[in-house]
Amino acid sequence: MTREVVCSGVSRLYRLLWALYPPSFRADFCDEIMCDFADATDRAWHKGGWRGVLLLVVRHVCDWARNLFVVWFRTGIPTLIAVSGTGSSLLFGLVALQGVPSTNPAFVPLHLAWLAGGSAVVLCAIALGSYHGRHTA
Repeated sequence: MTREVVCSGVSRLYRLLWALYPPSFRADFCDEIMCDFADATDRAWHKGGWRGVLLLVVRHVCDWARNLFVVWFRTGIPTLIAVSGTGSSLLFGLVALQGVPSTNPAFVPLHLAWLAGGSAVVLCAIALGSYHGRHTA
């Protein structure tokens, strides 16, 4: 395969990965990063051929995965989903606890565990809300 085929194929695959980023982030940074990646792919091909391109791809995919997590976390959407899902689970757990008779030896420990879980969710929601409140543009 020629350099052009390899470099354009790798760039297309990398652009597909960028579809997982939030649209606003893609609009701001995708074109510039894709140009940089194309240049880096070309340099890697000239320095090391297939091995150079493979090492570049591995390094960029690892960086991409880490950055994807950070960028989505900063939007607040995963936080909202996690807090909502956890709160809903706690609510259903509380409903299930209503079926445990007060004479059952597990009654008090189960209710204390539920109270601790609920308190942790509230504290995490406050902390994450504070974080996202400070870091919005």
